[in-house]
Amino acid sequence: RDRLDSIQIDAHITAQSVPHMFQYAPDSTFDIALQVKEKTFLCDIASSSGRVRIDGLAKGDLENPDIDARVTASLQYEGLNGTAGVTGYYRNDSLNIRSLMIKTDGAVLEGHGIVSTATQRIQARAQAKIADIGLLNRFLQDSLPVSGTVAVTALVNGSLPDPRVSAEIALNDITAFEEHISSANFTFLYRAPRIELTDGWIQAERGVITLAGSYDLLEHAYSASVHTDSLWVSMPSYFGGDMVPLTGIASFQAQASGTVSHPQAEITLLLKDVVYDTIVPGDLHVHAVLAEQIFNLQAQSVDGSIDLTAVLTLDETAM
Repeated sequence: RDRLDSIQIDAHITAQSVPHMFQYAPDSTFDIALQVKEKTFLCDIASSSGRVRIDGLAKGDLENPDIDARVTASLQYEGLNGTAGVTGYYRNDSLNIRSLMIKTDGAVLEGHGIVSTATQRIQARAQAKIADIGLLNRFLQDSLPVSGTVAVTALVNGSLPDPRVSAEIALNDITAFEEHISSANFTFLYRAPRIELTDGWIQAERGVITLAGSYDLLEHAYSASVHTDSLWVSMPSYFGGDMVPLTGIASFQAQASGTVSHPQAEITLLLKDVVYDTIVPGDLHVHAVLAEQIFNLQAQSVDGSIDLTAVLTLDETAM
């Protein structure tokens, strides 16, 4: 059998990328140097966008390789300076990533994990933090008025054909479209074919909103719930950049389930001390139900000045 430590390579390659081959990468020339001697190997790739270096030790043979490697990289793109480093090894049918770190201006990703190529078992952990979510605007054609910090932690267990993933997303001091969110947290679980939002809440200046839900990737069926005991609205209010002349305090419970073609939903909404522009309806109770393609709406004010009932049949062919 061919032993890896018997391979000898000394090569230098210059390559030109195809014009506009990559949408977000400039056309570039790549200089590639590859050296393999006895147990050591080194691959160096340099271009106008950055540099990648892979080095390590290779033992064993092609059927039972024993490789210990390190990857380091630096990249410049759209004004961002990034670095990356990975260390790990492959032996005894197991790929072990001891450490992974990617850094850019204002963002960092760290992780580690192990995968068995024999049993396909996997165990991994990753965490990322963005110091200012506004950093994403560098990649958007139209900038969004957002700022704040985001932290993500993810765990992966199970097997490659059937992974179990849990993730937590934490946001702090978020400002978006003139709305301020002091903190928010979302916990997700994935096990094929189902994605679940097991716990979610948003703490904003207007109040606290809790969320939960799930989606079946095979059946395309979903369930969702949104709840708040008190959501304060003051005039003038801005939603998505639009000014709404509304004042009041809202509490609501909304639940939805079904599929896109056959949705079901129920919403209970209580509005207190409502003022809309110059209209003062006071306290208002709204109840809406969607079932079997029929939407029923009832709205009543406590003082009896508003008493509305509406029924709407949805067009199934449009859904």
